[in-house]
Amino acid sequence: MSKIRGTHSSPGIYTEINDLQYKANSVGITTLGLVGETLKGPAFEPIKISDWTSYTDYFGGTSPAKFKDTQYPQYELPYIAQSYLKKSNQVYVCRVLGLSGYNAGPAFVITACGESDVDEESHKVKGHVIAVLRPRGKYQKYGQLNIDKCQTTSTYDELDYACDTIELKEYVSGTISFDECKQGDDQYSFDANNDGLVEKLFPINSLNYGRFTIVAKKNNKEVGRYPVSLNAGAKDYIYSVLGGTANDGNSAVFVEELYDYKLQESVDNGEIKWILSEPLTVRRLAVTEVTDPVLDFVTLNQSQLTRKNVGQTFIYDKSRFDTTQVDNLPKYSVFKEKEQPTALTDGNTVTSGWTEMSMVTGEIYVVKQRTDDSGKKVIYYAQLLKENKPITVSKIDNTTPTEPSVNAVYILKYDTMVYLNNKTEVESLSTVNDVNDYKEQFRSAMTPWIVSELKNGCRYGVKDTQQQTESLNLELKKLFRFHTITDGNDANREVKISIANIRPDDGTFDVYIRDFDDSDGNPTILESYKKLTMVPGDKKYIGLQIGTIDGTYEVKSKYVMVEVIEDDMTAECVPSGFMGYPVRSYGEYTIGVDGQTGTVECIPPSFKYNTVYDEDIKSKKQYFGLSDITGVDVDILTYKGKNAYSNKYKTGYTNGFHLDSTLSLAKLKTGFTITIDGEKDVMGWDTVNVNNVTSEGRIPVIGTESSMEGTIYEDVNLRKFTLYPYGGFDGWDIYRKSRTNTEEYKANKYKGNVTKGSTANFSKIYNGDTLNLSGNAITSDYYAYLAGYKQFENPELYQINLFATPGIDYVNNGSLVNEVISMLEEDRKDTFYVVTTPDKPSGASDAVDEMYSSSDASSNLDDSSIDTYYAASYYPWVKYYDSTNNMYINLPATKDVLRNMADVDNKKYPWIAPAGIERGDVECVKTHFFAKLEDEDNVYENRINPIKTFSKDGVKVWGEKTLYTGDTPMNRINTVRLVLYLRKLINESCRRLIFEPNDTTLKDEFRSIVEPILQNIKVERGIVDFRLDISQTAEEMDAHEMNCKLWVKPTPTLEYIGITFMVSPLGVDFDE
Repeated sequence: MSKIRGTHSSPGIYTEINDLQYKANSVGITTLGLVGETLKGPAFEPIKISDWTSYTDYFGGTSPAKFKDTQYPQYELPYIAQSYLKKSNQVYVCRVLGLSGYNAGPAFVITACGESDVDEESHKVKGHVIAVLRPRGKYQKYGQLNIDKCQTTSTYDELDYACDTIELKEYVSGTISFDECKQGDDQYSFDANNDGLVEKLFPINSLNYGRFTIVAKKNNKEVGRYPVSLNAGAKDYIYSVLGGTANDGNSAVFVEELYDYKLQESVDNGEIKWILSEPLTVRRLAVTEVTDPVLDFVTLNQSQLTRKNVGQTFIYDKSRFDTTQVDNLPKYSVFKEKEQPTALTDGNTVTSGWTEMSMVTGEIYVVKQRTDDSGKKVIYYAQLLKENKPITVSKIDNTTPTEPSVNAVYILKYDTMVYLNNKTEVESLSTVNDVNDYKEQFRSAMTPWIVSELKNGCRYGVKDTQQQTESLNLELKKLFRFHTITDGNDANREVKISIANIRPDDGTFDVYIRDFDDSDGNPTILESYKKLTMVPGDKKYIGLQIGTIDGTYEVKSKYVMVEVIEDDMTAECVPSGFMGYPVRSYGEYTIGVDGQTGTVECIPPSFKYNTVYDEDIKSKKQYFGLSDITGVDVDILTYKGKNAYSNKYKTGYTNGFHLDSTLSLAKLKTGFTITIDGEKDVMGWDTVNVNNVTSEGRIPVIGTESSMEGTIYEDVNLRKFTLYPYGGFDGWDIYRKSRTNTEEYKANKYKGNVTKGSTANFSKIYNGDTLNLSGNAITSDYYAYLAGYKQFENPELYQINLFATPGIDYVNNGSLVNEVISMLEEDRKDTFYVVTTPDKPSGASDAVDEMYSSSDASSNLDDSSIDTYYAASYYPWVKYYDSTNNMYINLPATKDVLRNMADVDNKKYPWIAPAGIERGDVECVKTHFFAKLEDEDNVYENRINPIKTFSKDGVKVWGEKTLYTGDTPMNRINTVRLVLYLRKLINESCRRLIFEPNDTTLKDEFRSIVEPILQNIKVERGIVDFRLDISQTAEEMDAHEMNCKLWVKPTPTLEYIGITFMVSPLGVDFDE
């Protein structure tokens, strides 16, 4: 019995069938688990879906997109879900997103200015950021780095950018041919009438909003020239010419950000008149990791160290200690040779000894153990050395402006890299404005903090708006912010959120979750939450009604979770505005002017909030804050790099927004301070316009009902504002043309750079437990996919009996497929797996002559060494018409096999084969190619089920073999599914017997439960016969066990009908 029960000590039902061991969980309902890529949705969290509408709400629809390198479908999963949900209402979908991020390459920042921005005398200009371009790039399997004329060294999996600089030239329309033998064509210069700085400017008007030619160069050699316009209606619109992602065009650069709303408004009102001809190029910060990650900062003195600290490494930062207590600062020990003998208290002398030394900020120390002269164990800090020199982090070296560098180290406890700042303190690199560091895993989007009404001081709520206030300090409280349930880039474009019907006297407000693309005039409200409060314990408390990100309150929204600050102050507040959005801070850069140096101050992009009350618009249709009325530059919402969202990074924000005009007036008056949670406010604020006065002369204020009398807010319908989530990120490497989920990207096989500073393609995963990853994992896509599969590892959490992994197959992703099979065999032991057989090589087109033949497919399976009765596979793929996207796509028959299994379970039983004319339908236009009988024989003999075409009945599943090599009943799908079903059913039925008295009565009761189940399956043609033997020896009873053996004879399916036609003369008597 110990073999069956294993190491389990908790009570339960444990079963065994030959080599098959598992603990059953659910009965009679077909439930599918799907792991793969979807258009949107939460990542690494299985979501139970009951119908196609729910699926599209969470995960989006179908897409025929393919990976460029492999030419395999990127989004097979939605097609499987769509098909399966026609016959079942239970599927768990787990979306996979990236863990690696990417090295973004240099940022090319294009700026514009107006007359008031140009100072000819000082050669200074304020350049408003209007666009950010990035180079395209591709990975070279093996590259060569020249050392000198005679030697080269090879690099592996190196990212090669298409260009390293761009220049802006005068606009020349039409196609420009490029002859590399005539590089450096400088004839495209702007012939200006002005002298000096204006020669560096291209004029803009309201017809083109800026036109120029982008010249891309690499190593000072021209690689591309692109005439573009910033007018969205022009045929050479910059997005049309360059594209908006790294993979949707062939130009050397693409548009990462474009702030055309702001540009158009500024051009139309005359604020912007020129584009600067010299863009800013921001290169990456070259980070070198000086050693392996350290555990933490030094916090203990040597006397406080214990044996568990031995081997641990730490970095020292003096600023973390009370420097006035010099004697209490940590020391490290070093063995030093002494010139003169040293007398000891016992009268002996030594010629050398251990000395305590003061630690140095930025140095790294390791804890060691030694034995002193008395035999006592001594634990101490020692310098971590490399080539006999202390290992230390450094300040940022800007002596090479094209690529500043820094030596840093990763701290495991804080999940961050650290360096020495200008104050000679150890600080996180996340505080540095590195606009090229996109090496971060996926993230969801979130809104800025929503803040309270003004606290302290009186408000400018009367006719005399110039009166003095009682207090020079205005306090705001951070209340809450929203986090999207959807992860990734699409989280930035799914919803917006409006706060409405704000009633300070009651402490209530409404929250509307709106469709991202709706309008204020015709809002599409996806969810609404009425009369919410900030009071924990109240039935209308915002956390209770919506759900919180920390799990304290269950999430009830389909779209967002809320992060709430709970204290006595916030409980008395209502939301009245929001803080600013993070934007990149580029600082200044220089340009050449008449042989001199000019300076450009980069002004970050900003939102234009709707701050004006329009009496011609119904108050219910008017929203302040972000609004389609004023336009929204959505690229402000996109991901801005790892450091943009650091809690320590304090610069680079748009203005915040507030309903109360008092905030604007306070900013204009000297002596006023505005604080947020007691800290001085460092961002600007836009408010509802102070000129929105009523006939009584009252400006807009938010306060008690009496204080709002006579203001526009006397109408409660105007007390509302809208904001958007920002910062969602897919985490995929955009420069990859396919996923890094093949064998070569496993941690123990990857030959490229891992965790070696800014050039590393991947990093080690130190917190793998959060994704059910253990051991030596890195951030390649291999482990992203593996993390998705591992979410189903525990059968107690997700009760499924079918599983599919769209996007991988056993030829290209053999290790991942084997990981899934191991999980099903060793951990779940209750689920059947439909695995993909590729019908063409990676990178091949869909042409029939490029496909794998049936012999190739058979050989591929043999080479995989897969041998399991938990899985089945099918060949060839089928051509499917996606009516939503009006496109054809070739897909594996997985979607049809799983749908048929669900249909069989609905109408019949799991032991009925999901194949044949009646139960093997395949919804498609045709198979990828028409297999001959010899092709079908070939694959079926090698355990692959053929997809067969009949002229009358159409395309059918024409096999039901598992991937088991043994010649036993377990090499058929119907038998395996019978066994899985039987075990679950008996397990569930007998679970109530646990903890009952273990006597003969229990034995009889067990038999009375099991035998009717078996008899019913026999009647329904699942088994031919059965036998039940129950053992209850004294030893077994003392061990609290009752053991039984269940013998069953499964009913085999009919696969071959042999008919011999006997043709005889008319005179033959058949009876004879």
